[in-house]
Amino acid sequence: MPADPTNLDALYAFLVAAVLALALVPMTKWLANRVGAIDHPNERSLHTVPTPKLGGLGILAAALVAGFLWLPDDSESHAILYGAIAIAWVGFLDDVFELPAAPKLLGQVVAVVIPVAAGVTVENFTVPFFGRLTPGTVDLFHLWGTTIQLGDVATVLGLVAVINVINLIDGVDGLAAGVAAISALTLATIALSLDRTAAGVLAALTAGAALGFLRW
Repeated sequence: MPADPTNLDALYAFLVAAVLALALVPMTKWLANRVGAIDHPNERSLHTVPTPKLGGLGILAAALVAGFLWLPDDSESHAILYGAIAIAWVGFLDDVFELPAAPKLLGQVVAVVIPVAAGVTVENFTVPFFGRLTPGTVDLFHLWGTTIQLGDVATVLGLVAVINVINLIDGVDGLAAGVAAISALTLATIALSLDRTAAGVLAALTAGAALGFLRW
Protein backbone atom coordinates (compact mmCIF):
# COMPACT_ATOMS: atom_id res chain seq x y z
CA MET A 1 0.00 0.00 0.00
CA PRO A 2 1.51 3.37 -1.00
CA ALA A 3 1.53 6.20 1.52
CA ASP A 4 0.26 8.64 -1.11
CA PRO A 5 -1.23 7.09 -4.29
CA THR A 6 -1.01 8.87 -7.62
CA ASN A 7 -3.25 9.09 -10.67
CA LEU A 8 -1.13 6.39 -12.29
CA ASP A 9 -1.85 4.13 -9.32
CA ALA A 10 -5.55 4.53 -10.07
CA LEU A 11 -4.94 3.28 -13.62
CA TYR A 12 -2.93 0.31 -12.35
CA ALA A 13 -5.63 -0.53 -9.81
CA PHE A 14 -8.30 -0.36 -12.51
CA LEU A 15 -6.43 -2.66 -14.89
CA VAL A 16 -5.39 -5.22 -12.29
CA ALA A 17 -8.88 -5.41 -10.79
CA ALA A 18 -10.40 -5.88 -14.25
CA VAL A 19 -7.99 -8.67 -15.21
CA LEU A 20 -8.39 -10.47 -11.88
CA ALA A 21 -12.18 -10.30 -11.99
CA LEU A 22 -12.11 -11.57 -15.56
CA ALA A 23 -10.03 -14.56 -14.43
CA LEU A 24 -11.77 -15.28 -11.10
CA VAL A 25 -15.48 -14.99 -11.90
CA PRO A 26 -15.56 -18.33 -13.81
CA MET A 27 -14.23 -20.01 -10.65
CA THR A 28 -17.14 -18.62 -8.66
CA LYS A 29 -19.52 -20.30 -11.11
CA TRP A 30 -17.98 -23.65 -10.18
CA LEU A 31 -18.35 -22.82 -6.48
CA ALA A 32 -21.98 -21.75 -6.97
CA ASN A 33 -22.79 -25.08 -8.57
CA ARG A 34 -21.09 -26.93 -5.73
CA VAL A 35 -23.03 -25.14 -2.95
CA GLY A 36 -26.32 -24.84 -4.83
CA ALA A 37 -26.28 -21.05 -5.19
CA ILE A 38 -28.28 -20.97 -8.41
CA ASP A 39 -30.61 -18.18 -9.55
CA HIS A 40 -33.64 -19.80 -11.12
CA PRO A 41 -35.68 -17.71 -13.61
CA ASN A 42 -38.51 -15.63 -12.09
CA GLU A 43 -40.60 -12.58 -12.91
CA ARG A 44 -37.65 -10.21 -12.25
CA SER A 45 -35.16 -12.12 -14.38
CA LEU A 46 -34.33 -11.79 -18.05
CA HIS A 47 -32.45 -15.10 -18.20
CA THR A 48 -34.44 -18.19 -19.09
CA VAL A 49 -32.08 -20.83 -17.70
CA PRO A 50 -30.72 -21.34 -14.15
CA THR A 51 -27.74 -19.03 -13.57
CA PRO A 52 -24.94 -19.47 -10.98
CA LYS A 53 -24.69 -16.79 -8.32
CA LEU A 54 -21.62 -15.78 -6.24
CA GLY A 55 -20.01 -13.73 -9.02
CA GLY A 56 -19.57 -11.02 -6.41
CA LEU A 57 -16.84 -13.11 -4.77
CA GLY A 58 -14.73 -12.73 -7.89
CA ILE A 59 -15.33 -8.98 -7.82
CA LEU A 60 -14.41 -8.89 -4.12
CA ALA A 61 -11.17 -10.80 -4.59
CA ALA A 62 -10.12 -8.54 -7.46
CA ALA A 63 -10.95 -5.41 -5.49
CA LEU A 64 -9.12 -6.63 -2.39
CA VAL A 65 -5.90 -7.37 -4.27
CA ALA A 66 -5.95 -4.00 -6.04
CA GLY A 67 -6.96 -2.25 -2.82
CA PHE A 68 -4.15 -3.72 -0.72
CA LEU A 69 -1.67 -2.87 -3.47
CA TRP A 70 -2.69 0.72 -4.24
CA LEU A 71 -4.90 2.19 -1.50
CA PRO A 72 -3.15 4.17 1.25
CA ASP A 73 -1.84 2.19 4.21
CA ASP A 74 -4.16 3.74 6.79
CA SER A 75 -6.99 2.72 9.08
CA GLU A 76 -9.71 4.13 6.84
CA SER A 77 -8.58 2.17 3.78
CA HIS A 78 -8.24 -1.01 5.82
CA ALA A 79 -11.73 -0.52 7.26
CA ILE A 80 -13.23 -0.03 3.79
CA LEU A 81 -11.72 -3.34 2.64
CA TYR A 82 -12.84 -5.13 5.80
CA GLY A 83 -16.32 -3.73 5.30
CA ALA A 84 -16.27 -5.03 1.72
CA ILE A 85 -15.40 -8.49 3.02
CA ALA A 86 -18.24 -8.30 5.54
CA ILE A 87 -20.89 -7.25 3.02
CA ALA A 88 -19.67 -9.90 0.56
CA TRP A 89 -20.08 -12.50 3.32
CA VAL A 90 -23.66 -11.32 3.87
CA GLY A 91 -24.27 -11.59 0.13
CA PHE A 92 -22.76 -15.08 0.05
CA LEU A 93 -25.05 -16.27 2.87
CA ASP A 94 -28.04 -14.68 1.14
CA ASP A 95 -27.21 -16.36 -2.18
CA VAL A 96 -26.89 -19.77 -0.54
CA PHE A 97 -29.59 -19.65 2.15
CA GLU A 98 -31.89 -16.78 0.99
CA LEU A 99 -31.73 -14.86 4.25
CA PRO A 100 -34.90 -13.25 5.66
CA ALA A 101 -35.05 -9.45 5.44
CA ALA A 102 -34.24 -8.73 9.11
CA PRO A 103 -30.93 -10.64 9.44
CA LYS A 104 -29.86 -9.48 5.98
CA LEU A 105 -30.47 -5.84 6.95
CA LEU A 106 -28.62 -6.36 10.23
CA GLY A 107 -25.66 -7.81 8.37
CA GLN A 108 -25.65 -4.86 5.98
CA VAL A 109 -25.64 -2.38 8.85
CA VAL A 110 -22.80 -4.19 10.62
CA ALA A 111 -20.73 -4.23 7.42
CA VAL A 112 -21.29 -0.51 6.85
CA VAL A 113 -20.51 0.40 10.45
CA ILE A 114 -16.98 -1.01 10.05
CA PRO A 115 -15.68 1.81 7.80
CA VAL A 116 -17.91 4.43 9.45
CA ALA A 117 -16.42 3.60 12.85
CA ALA A 118 -12.97 4.17 11.34
CA GLY A 119 -13.94 7.68 10.26
CA VAL A 120 -15.27 7.13 6.73
CA THR A 121 -18.24 9.49 7.03
CA VAL A 122 -19.97 12.33 5.23
CA GLU A 123 -18.89 15.45 7.08
CA ASN A 124 -20.34 18.05 4.71
CA PHE A 125 -22.05 18.39 1.35
CA THR A 126 -23.73 21.06 -0.72
CA VAL A 127 -27.43 21.13 -1.61
CA PRO A 128 -28.67 23.48 -4.37
CA PHE A 129 -30.56 26.50 -2.94
CA PHE A 130 -29.61 25.47 0.62
CA GLY A 131 -25.85 25.80 0.47
CA ARG A 132 -23.36 23.79 2.47
CA LEU A 133 -24.65 21.40 5.13
CA THR A 134 -22.34 20.00 7.82
CA PRO A 135 -23.84 16.86 9.42
CA GLY A 136 -20.37 15.98 10.70
CA THR A 137 -20.58 18.80 13.25
CA VAL A 138 -23.93 17.77 14.76
CA ASP A 139 -23.58 15.57 17.86
CA LEU A 140 -26.52 13.21 18.43
CA PHE A 141 -25.61 11.01 21.40
CA HIS A 142 -22.77 9.22 23.17
CA LEU A 143 -22.24 5.47 22.90
CA TRP A 144 -19.51 3.57 24.73
CA GLY A 145 -17.49 6.73 25.17
CA THR A 146 -17.82 7.73 21.52
CA THR A 147 -19.78 10.69 20.19
CA ILE A 148 -22.16 9.67 17.42
CA GLN A 149 -22.73 12.48 14.95
CA LEU A 150 -25.44 13.09 12.39
CA GLY A 151 -22.87 12.48 9.65
CA ASP A 152 -22.19 8.98 11.00
CA VAL A 153 -25.87 8.05 10.98
CA ALA A 154 -26.43 9.61 7.56
CA THR A 155 -23.49 7.70 6.11
CA VAL A 156 -24.76 4.37 7.46
CA LEU A 157 -28.27 5.01 6.12
CA GLY A 158 -26.96 6.16 2.76
CA LEU A 159 -24.66 3.18 2.24
CA VAL A 160 -27.31 0.67 3.30
CA ALA A 161 -29.72 2.34 0.88
CA VAL A 162 -27.21 2.04 -1.98
CA ILE A 163 -26.60 -1.64 -1.15
CA ASN A 164 -30.30 -2.38 -1.38
CA VAL A 165 -30.74 -0.40 -4.60
CA ILE A 166 -28.02 -2.56 -6.16
CA ASN A 167 -29.75 -5.67 -4.80
CA LEU A 168 -33.05 -4.60 -6.37
CA ILE A 169 -31.60 -4.20 -9.86
CA ASP A 170 -29.49 -7.35 -9.61
CA GLY A 171 -32.29 -9.47 -11.09
CA VAL A 172 -31.46 -8.20 -14.59
CA ASP A 173 -28.29 -9.78 -15.97
CA GLY A 174 -25.36 -7.34 -15.92
CA LEU A 175 -27.42 -4.32 -14.85
CA ALA A 176 -26.06 -4.03 -11.30
CA ALA A 177 -22.44 -4.45 -12.42
CA GLY A 178 -23.00 -2.05 -15.31
CA VAL A 179 -24.46 0.63 -13.06
CA ALA A 180 -21.62 0.10 -10.57
CA ALA A 181 -18.99 0.39 -13.31
CA ILE A 182 -20.46 3.59 -14.77
CA SER A 183 -20.91 5.17 -11.34
CA ALA A 184 -17.42 4.21 -10.21
CA LEU A 185 -15.79 5.51 -13.39
CA THR A 186 -17.61 8.81 -12.95
CA LEU A 187 -16.58 9.08 -9.29
CA ALA A 188 -12.99 8.17 -10.15
CA THR A 189 -12.84 10.92 -12.78
CA ILE A 190 -14.26 13.50 -10.39
CA ALA A 191 -12.08 12.45 -7.46
CA LEU A 192 -8.86 12.47 -9.47
CA SER A 193 -9.71 15.86 -10.98
CA LEU A 194 -10.01 17.21 -7.42
CA ASP A 195 -6.72 15.57 -6.35
CA ARG A 196 -8.57 13.13 -4.09
CA THR A 197 -6.33 10.32 -5.26
CA ALA A 198 -7.22 7.77 -2.57
CA ALA A 199 -10.91 8.07 -3.41
CA GLY A 200 -10.01 7.97 -7.10
CA VAL A 201 -8.06 4.73 -6.67
CA LEU A 202 -10.94 3.14 -4.73
CA ALA A 203 -13.46 4.12 -7.40
CA ALA A 204 -11.15 3.03 -10.22
CA LEU A 205 -10.54 -0.44 -8.82
CA THR A 206 -14.28 -0.83 -8.20
CA ALA A 207 -14.96 0.07 -11.83
CA GLY A 208 -12.31 -2.33 -13.05
CA ALA A 209 -13.63 -5.24 -11.01
CA ALA A 210 -17.19 -4.58 -12.19
CA LEU A 211 -16.12 -4.39 -15.83
CA GLY A 212 -14.15 -7.62 -15.52
CA PHE A 213 -17.29 -9.31 -14.19
CA LEU A 214 -19.41 -8.06 -17.09
CA ARG A 215 -17.55 -10.30 -19.54
CA TRP A 216 -19.31 -13.25 -17.96
